[in-house]
Formats: sequence, structure tokens, C-alpha cells
Amino acid sequence: MRSAGSLRMLSRNSSVLHIKPRYPSFQNSRFSSFIPLSQVLKAKPSSISPQETPRVNPTSAFASFKSPVASPQIVKLPTRLEWEAQTLLKRNPEVSYEKFTSDESFLYKALWYVYTYGICILRGVPVNHTEIEKVGKRICYLRPTIYGLTWDVKSVENPKNIAYTPNKLDWHQDLCYYEAPPGIQMLHCLEFSEDTVGGRTLFVDGLSVLKRLNKQDPNLFKTLCDVEICFHYENDNQTMIFQRPIIKPSIDGASWDLHWSPAWEDTLTSLDHANQAETFYKAYRRFYEISESEELHFKLRMKPGDMVIFDNRRVMHAREKYTVMKGTRHLKGAYINMDEFLSVFRSLHLSFSQSSPV
Repeated sequence: MRSAGSLRMLSRNSSVLHIKPRYPSFQNSRFSSFIPLSQVLKAKPSSISPQETPRVNPTSAFASFKSPVASPQIVKLPTRLEWEAQTLLKRNPEVSYEKFTSDESFLYKALWYVYTYGICILRGVPVNHTEIEKVGKRICYLRPTIYGLTWDVKSVENPKNIAYTPNKLDWHQDLCYYEAPPGIQMLHCLEFSEDTVGGRTLFVDGLSVLKRLNKQDPNLFKTLCDVEICFHYENDNQTMIFQRPIIKPSIDGASWDLHWSPAWEDTLTSLDHANQAETFYKAYRRFYEISESEELHFKLRMKPGDMVIFDNRRVMHAREKYTVMKGTRHLKGAYINMDEFLSVFRSLHLSFSQSSPV
């Protein structure tokens, strides 16, 4: 419990700030108080010694402290639920495009699916090259990257990315070599010829994989949290490098963010000793083996007018190899920042959480 001890830490130089929390609370045996930090700089230091530091009374409201700004409203969001393929099929995370664009409650429903399960499918999206921008603006706005505001996924000559081939794509998440990888990814199917053999888009819930790993061997889970790896992309005068662990707490602190992209991972450079490498390789292989569990794979043969919106820091995606006799397989892609997504979702949740979206 952090109470007087926390205040004593502020007074190691024999000075304590005369600021009292406006809304003290205890969560999970940890003391928290909502003090606008702008007031910390304005407060006058005291000459009270650490031994004389007054104890915090968690039952009082400290009404004497007047804040010039409204305290933030804490929005309790839904619990994220892990899934296997059959579980997700039963929950049917789909929303019609017409309702998504015309009814705020269905916008909330779509974002609820993305937050809770990490994925939502919009059906009946108009088939054109700019509709994905309209969907992005309906949520908040799109995030530009080195690939542009939007980008095309189809087989081309002289590809600079394996995504632009008909080859198989293994499990991955996009742009792990960014300091802040996009939180939300959207894929809109513009064309998928009926004679296409293969080419299904595959999804696996990273949260389900992580929970299985942690249950099987907590030490291997911890290794993937501790050891940083280097993600690296270099092409067309672009050199992207960032070092991070495969597993990190999510930005809202409610879950875990996953960073898995073997095609863009470099050699290990942050190991403390040789034995750590062996442990890491074991953890790395075990994670992959779990993700290969067939019952976890949600397989979707997209058709023109389908759009998948998913959590790029939770859900891994892949693609089957495909061949096309006539026509082509053409998806349009775009990203949204997680911060803006969560901001919109919190606001909608305050309005619609009393009625279940499903």
C-alpha cells in the first residue's frame, strides 16, 4: 500500500509538497490519487522532515484542494476475451456497412468487437478505392506510413514486399519496426476472382496464444517480455529500425501488446549471457508452435465488399498461397492509431454500454 511511504519519497531533500489528492482511491492494494500535475509545480515546498510527513487518510475527500481543470472520467472498458476459431464463429463479429455508417449504436458495436475480440468484419462495403478512407473517417482518421495513407495488396511485378506476391504469408503483425506500430488495421476486399485457388486470409488471437504460453511455462512468457529484439526494414531509401520485446503491456494497461514479425526480425543483440539466448530460442519456438494450433485459426475467404478491421497489436494475420486463372485478388489496406481508436471507443462506451452490443 502506497500512502505515507509514497509521500516520504517526495521528501528525501526535507521538502514535502502541500498537495492533497482530490479523489484518493485504492485499487489492487495500490494507492492512487488524481492530482493535476500542473499544481505540483505551483505548490510551495515545506520544511517538514521525512519523519514528520503527515499520513494520507484514504477515507477523506480532500475537498479543500481546488483543481482548475475537471478531473478525468475513468471509463471502465469491457474485458478483452480470447477466442479460438469456433468460438469466434459462434460470436459472429459482423456488422453491416449500411448500419455502421448510419447508426452510432452500430458504430459502437463494431468498435466493441474490435476492442473485445480484436476483430470485426464489415459486410456490404461499396467496392471502390476510396471507401476505406470513409470508414477510417467514420471511426476517426487514417494514419499515414511509409506505404502511404492507403496501400494495395495484390501480386505485382518486381515486388518490394512479400505481401505483393501470391506466395504464402506466415503469421505476422504489421510495422513492428515502427516506434509505435499501428494499433488498428483495415483490409477491404476489392476483387477476389471466383477461380482463385487458395488466398484465404487467416487470423489467430495473440491473446489466446499468450495465455496458453503463460499457463504452460511462465518463465518462457517472461523471457519474451524481457528480451528485446531488433525489427528492421530497409527498402527504397527507407531504413526503419526499432528494438523492443515481443510482449509488452498494452497502452491502456488492460492487456498485452504483441509484436511478432519474423520476416523483419534481426539478430539478438541485447542478451545478458549465452544461456539467455537458449531460453529465448525455446520461448520463441514455443510461441510459434502454439500459434500453429489449428483450432486457433480463423480462416476467411474474403469477397468483394468485405472489410476486416482488427487489432494489429493483438491479432496476427497470415495468407494462404494462391493462384488465379483470370482476374486477381486485390485488397486495399489502411491503418488507424490505437490512441484515437480508444478515445472514440471510450466516448461511445459511455453512451451505449448500458445496452449490450451483442
